[in-house]
Amino acid sequence: MNPTRLPDGIIPPVLTPLTENQQVDIPALKALITKLIDGGASALFMGGTAGLGSILTAADYEVVIATALEAAPKDYPVLCGVLEPSTARAIERIKLLETLGAEFFVTVTPYYVKATEDAALLRHFGAQRDATNIEMVLYNMPGCTGVNISPELVLDMTARGWTSSCKDSSGDKAYFEALCRNNTETGLKVYQGMCPDFAWLNGLGASGAVPVPANAQPELFVSGWDNRGDAGMIGGIQTEVNQVWDELVVGTDYTSGSIRALAEQGIGAGTLALPFGWVGLNP
Repeated sequence: MNPTRLPDGIIPPVLTPLTENQQVDIPALKALITKLIDGGASALFMGGTAGLGSILTAADYEVVIATALEAAPKDYPVLCGVLEPSTARAIERIKLLETLGAEFFVTVTPYYVKATEDAALLRHFGAQRDATNIEMVLYNMPGCTGVNISPELVLDMTARGWTSSCKDSSGDKAYFEALCRNNTETGLKVYQGMCPDFAWLNGLGASGAVPVPANAQPELFVSGWDNRGDAGMIGGIQTEVNQVWDELVVGTDYTSGSIRALAEQGIGAGTLALPFGWVGLNP
């Protein structure tokens, strides 16, 4: 079993607010971080898919990570996305995270030129593991990378001591269940990246969820997690969670609804990264 400091609970994939001229909106980002921590989030995931980790310039990525590490309380877990298309670029970003004092990096399979064989993926993740002492979190995101990290490979890397945690955004319930199976023995923490089904997560012994709309309504999603085992409470909470998910995510690009909701709450201008459209209060 591989120990980890990564807590159970709701870990929002923190959005990156942008100004109307496409700069990182640092005051809005700080306000969002405060909102999420005060709302009960167990940790923050910076520079993930929702946080534009694969889109930001290197300089803007550094601003986002440095801002979060400075704004978060001491010892509060901050996960840092490493959403790079190659091993070399992933290691380059990991080295930057080391200089910033990060303790967790979240990494994906190579994309654009895809690595699909387990041997290639082991070389990719193994090289990252060898490059740093920062804790590695796996991120299964086949909808964006085009490659699924098989449950067998995840568990292999867990047994090797390379990782203790995985975020799954595949939307494949059988896949997620396979990751959770025997998690007491394997020590693997598994987090759901799609709309959280809290009673289901509780039954599987999953470790938490990483839902985009938690940016806009952290208290609601934290309540769902905290009451996941309460049959009398969770039904009503789940209905509200599903309604929020439908409103902010379904039929959208996954992030713009939450970006607009934050702008309506006074956090950020509601600007999307180019080349995507304007969704803000002042389009």
